[in-house]
Amino acid sequence: MDATDDPLRVEVLFFALAHELAGTPRTTLELRRPATVGDVDAALRARYAWLGARLATYRIALDEEFVGADAVVGHGAVLAIIPPVSGG
Repeated sequence: MDATDDPLRVEVLFFALAHELAGTPRTTLELRRPATVGDVDAALRARYAWLGARLATYRIALDEEFVGADAVVGHGAVLAIIPPVSGG
């Protein structure tokens, strides 16, 4: 078995409204290697139907840094789903 056959495990943190809607502050996903933030996005949409329309407006941070969908995700990475922030 080569390393690309091993599942890639990542942790996803939900903040604010995303936390409320998910009913949990975090979840773990297993993905096929190689994986990108876009792959995490697709896996989250498949698991959580409520994310479908909302995720486009949310920011995704990978290991505490905002990234785009093409960012490569490594084993043990932590992604944060952050809803839009408003305030005054």
